[in-house]
Amino acid sequence: GRELFWHALRENLKKHLKENLDRYKALFHDFIDAAEWEDIINECDPWFVPPEGVPLGLRNIHIFGLANVLHRPIILLDSLSGMRSSGDYSATFLPGLIPVENCKGKDGQLNKPICIAWSSSGRNHYIPLVGIKGCALPKLPLKLLPKAWGVPQDLICKYIKLEDDGGCIIGGDRSLQDKYLLRLVAAMEEVFMNRHGIHPSLVADVHQYFYRRTGVIGLQPEEVIAAARKVVSENRLHKCLMCGALSELLVPSEWLSPGGKLYNLAKSTHGQLKPDKNYSFPLNNVVCSYDAVNDVLVPDFNLSNLTSCNWCRGNSVRRVRSDASIVYLDGDRTNTKSYGGKCGCGFKHYWDGKEYDNLPEAFPITLEWGGRVVR
Repeated sequence: GRELFWHALRENLKKHLKENLDRYKALFHDFIDAAEWEDIINECDPWFVPPEGVPLGLRNIHIFGLANVLHRPIILLDSLSGMRSSGDYSATFLPGLIPVENCKGKDGQLNKPICIAWSSSGRNHYIPLVGIKGCALPKLPLKLLPKAWGVPQDLICKYIKLEDDGGCIIGGDRSLQDKYLLRLVAAMEEVFMNRHGIHPSLVADVHQYFYRRTGVIGLQPEEVIAAARKVVSENRLHKCLMCGALSELLVPSEWLSPGGKLYNLAKSTHGQLKPDKNYSFPLNNVVCSYDAVNDVLVPDFNLSNLTSCNWCRGNSVRRVRSDASIVYLDGDRTNTKSYGGKCGCGFKHYWDGKEYDNLPEAFPITLEWGGRVVR
């Protein structure tokens, strides 16, 4: 899945709390100290980093604020064991600061509540419970509907339409248009690119192919972002045109110094190494220069190329830029679908900076001039 709304929601939550701070202070003066509100608002910032040792997350007051930002209830369900304990996190957050008539859709019906439920103690994370298009809408039974948080209990009936059995429908069947979702995806990707200098899809793929598939778990997003930026900036990241996997061109540093695999090979083949020469190692897909001062080989990844995918062993691998675009070579199949092309692959092909439905064809032309024939 994609976290599309996180930035917009947190920005709007921060703005909402600032604009309605007096109302919040009056409503929660018995529970929240006046000195805490500055921290509560700061924690709304999309780029907020908590002090060392403090877990990153939103408080109940933030969820209450989001319900008012969205003009719809948010139902928070704890884990089964948590719901049975005295420290139950479950609560129904109503948009109690918003008039009921402003919490309805164009059809005049109340906005259906959103339900988020405990997912994983390892990830310290909640996930939304949503319906599946074309299937019956999910329904929360009365026995699982938590008490209202921060407002009188009788407001539940005003902000949530309860069924005859006391339960309520979750999420509703109003869905966003595909065009709007694509615009939203593009906007969030732009925010990520401006912030981190690398496309989020690359970060996700680096996590998938460099860490998760090799059994590495529990990494912080910042670590994966830094690793992805580094491998791209060094021109070591390649993508397979066949299976779509990412591969990294790796050259262990111990190979490059005296006694190392590549250093010894270059020394035995060329004798005295010279700083003005390049040394090619085809079996290792790397070209190196020689640093005479430090007596080490230095990989030149601009001249080096990975020749096969580390996953499917296909030989169509190409470099990847920080914006996730691929450095195609003439004749490469791209990811753009082709409709009506002669090639049976179903995709367009790259040639001289553009994409075409068909690869260029050579037409033999014979010219005769002054008794000479030129083909």
